[in-house]
Amino acid sequence: MKYIVKYTMKYLAPFCLVLMWSILAFAQASGGFPLVIVVHGIGGGNAEDGWSRQYADAWNVEVHEVTFRYEGRTSAISYEDFGRKAGDWVLDAQSQIKDIISKNPGRRVVIVSHSWGTVITKMALDGGVGGGSSDELGIKGYNIPPIELGGVEIEELVTLASPMGSDRIQSVAHVEVPDGQPKLVKHWTNFYDIADEVSSESHHLKGADNVKLDSGKSSSSAHTGIWTDPVVRKYIWDSAFRISNMPRLPATRVGIVTGPPVERRRTEPGPSSGGSSDEQIVAEYRSLLPAVLEKNKKPWHTRINIISNAVKQGAGYRVNYQTYCLIEQGPDKGKDYVCFEFDTVLDLGGVKSAVADMRRQLGR
Repeated sequence: MKYIVKYTMKYLAPFCLVLMWSILAFAQASGGFPLVIVVHGIGGGNAEDGWSRQYADAWNVEVHEVTFRYEGRTSAISYEDFGRKAGDWVLDAQSQIKDIISKNPGRRVVIVSHSWGTVITKMALDGGVGGGSSDELGIKGYNIPPIELGGVEIEELVTLASPMGSDRIQSVAHVEVPDGQPKLVKHWTNFYDIADEVSSESHHLKGADNVKLDSGKSSSSAHTGIWTDPVVRKYIWDSAFRISNMPRLPATRVGIVTGPPVERRRTEPGPSSGGSSDEQIVAEYRSLLPAVLEKNKKPWHTRINIISNAVKQGAGYRVNYQTYCLIEQGPDKGKDYVCFEFDTVLDLGGVKSAVADMRRQLGR
C-alpha cells in the first residue's frame, strides 16, 4: 500500500498541477476570466509600474495594476501626507480603472486593493473628499463623485490590510470615505491580520464580510505578507474562477451613462416598426439610447452632447457622446464641464446586445 501511495503522489500530483494550470490558461486566454485590477498602497508608490505584481503572482491570475505616485520623495510618511494627495490619487485611480475596463469590454471585474490603496479604491468607487493640487479637484471643491462605469458592476471587491477603520483617516488625513458597500460592488470581502497595527481597527467595516487572519508575524510583516497569505490566495483564485463561469457582459455596457434625450430623425423607424432587419435594429438602438441616458441621469449632470448615435463607420457603427457635470464651487460655479466621454465603434452584434440591454433597462 505504501508503494501505491508513494507512486501516486509522485506521478499524479504533477499531472493534477499541469491540469490545473491548463484550465487556468484556457480560462484566461478565452476571455471569460474576469479582469483582476490591483490597487497597491503607498509603500511602493514610487516604485516602477508593475511592482505589485510580484505579490499578485501568488494568486495565479492575470492582473492589471493601478498605480499612483507621491512626487518629491521615496514615500509618504504620515496620514497627513496621505491626505494631502488623496484626492489627486483617487481621480488618477478612477481614470486608470475606466481605461482598463474600456479596453476589455464584456469582461467582469474584480478589484483587489491593499493598505492605503483600499482608501483610494473605496473613494474611487463611492466618492468622497480628499486633498490635492489638480485643477479638476479644485473645480469640484475637493468633492469627488463616484466613478461612472456605465452599468458595469464590480463582481468582487477585496480589501487587504485596510486602515479604513481608523479615526485618523478623517481626524488627521482629513479624508472623508463613505460608509458601506459601494453601489457598484456586488460583494465586498475585507481581510485583516490581527498582528497588523494598520488594519487592527478595520475588523468591522460596514457592508463588508470581514475575515480575520492570524499569521503570527510582526506588524510590518503581517501588513505586507497579507498579499500572499494562503487564505487570501485561495479566496482570490476561487472568486476569479467562479466568475469565469458567468456569462460575458454586453460589450456596450461600458459607457452607457447619462444625459437628456435628443430628437429622433423622422426617417428613422421606431422600435415598434415590426421588422427584424439590420437597419431596423440600428434604428431601434438610435431611438433607445437617448431614453436610457435620460433614465440614468444623475443630479450632478447638466446635459449630454450626442456626437454620433450609431453612425455608420466602415463595417461598424460609431457611438460617441459626452456627459457634462455642474461646477458647484469656485470662480466657475454654475458652469459645467465634460466629466465623461464615451467613444466606440460597435459591430452589429454589439448593437443587438446593446438594444437587448437597453430594452431591459427601460422595461420594454
